[in-house]
Amino acid sequence: MEHVYEHDIERSHLGVVAEKASVVWRTCLRYGLAVVFVATALFLSLLVHSIAHNAFVYLFLAAVMASAWLGRRGPGLFAALLASLTLDYFFLPPLYTLGIGREAWTHAFPFLLMAVLSAWVSSNLRLSRQESARLTCAVEQAADGIVITDTSGNIQYVNPAFTRITGYSRKEAIGQNPRLLKSGKHDPKYYKNLWETIRSGNVWHGELINRRKNGTFYPEEMTIAPVQDAGGATTNYIAIKQDVTERKRVEEALHRT
Repeated sequence: MEHVYEHDIERSHLGVVAEKASVVWRTCLRYGLAVVFVATALFLSLLVHSIAHNAFVYLFLAAVMASAWLGRRGPGLFAALLASLTLDYFFLPPLYTLGIGREAWTHAFPFLLMAVLSAWVSSNLRLSRQESARLTCAVEQAADGIVITDTSGNIQYVNPAFTRITGYSRKEAIGQNPRLLKSGKHDPKYYKNLWETIRSGNVWHGELINRRKNGTFYPEEMTIAPVQDAGGATTNYIAIKQDVTERKRVEEALHRT
């Protein structure tokens, strides 16, 4: 027992060391990229300086923005500092002096500002992508069928649960109208009420008898909600569909008893 406990501790320590090594590696990579970008800007600036005298400003600015975009704020600010020092050393009088002189500060402030701005935009986009990925993962793994249509009812998205419930693959469903599931067991007024409800901006909830791809009927509990933009205009409809076959079977069995 003691041997197993010691083995677990050793594995835990190795995991912590590996995680720290990974963090150090990622940090070095981010700051290393900043050095590479600034060095590339310097090389290109020296290359074109004789024909484009002020090109170095834009090249260094691009290096700072790229460093902040890919490496975030720390590497971005580091690149801004490094670019300012390099610019002052090679291009601004007096040449070949270490430090950031008075003339260099007129470039250093924009570099710092763009580094912070680029890092902020990049971070927000990264968070937005992560949130979108989590939402997509949740929808894809949901137990209930989820369908998204345009305002005309044309299917734009179905999740795997929809395929499991109906038998229609995503490729077969997209571009079709949800009426491909109609069983013919409901009065047209039923569907008219459904559409009037969601087109007025309200949520519709009810039960339907639908038909699978193989022709069998099944009871379904469905909620349809309009998706609205910032101005309140409906852009899509989203339906959550639950196969309630088993629930109906249990209810019927209880009624018989």
